[in-house]
Amino acid sequence: MLEWYRKADGEAVFGEIGARPPGARVADLMNFATDGDVYAGWAEAVVHGTLSRPLEHRYNAGIIFKRAHGAGRITHVDGLQRLLAEYGDHVALVDLLPVGAPRRDWRATLVSDGTVIVRHPELQPLIEMTERFASDLHLYAV
Repeated sequence: MLEWYRKADGEAVFGEIGARPPGARVADLMNFATDGDVYAGWAEAVVHGTLSRPLEHRYNAGIIFKRAHGAGRITHVDGLQRLLAEYGDHVALVDLLPVGAPRRDWRATLVSDGTVIVRHPELQPLIEMTERFASDLHLYAV
């Protein structure tokens, strides 16, 4: 990864050069899209210079980050059961704060108050699922 910008005078200024996986659960998203393990693959590539089994794109995968309405502790979750009934076969991960847990400080976390990862072989159904989880799943805190 290389982050840089060009100044008005044309000079390139480099802000960060890093050899790390992307943040906010993107490596997990890649695992669900390939049914693979990019963490093990990275280690294998570093040690042996190659992967013993190539990663294959099998699914389109999407991640939805959820932030609770309100402040304080999570009091309830609305919409999850309906969405799981409708899309359960395509839901790869539900990792929401449990009822009673304090909300996370949004300024100090990338994953907010929880995430849902969905996957599907076709893109359009995946887009529909991500939009539904984004709009119809709510966490509430008091």
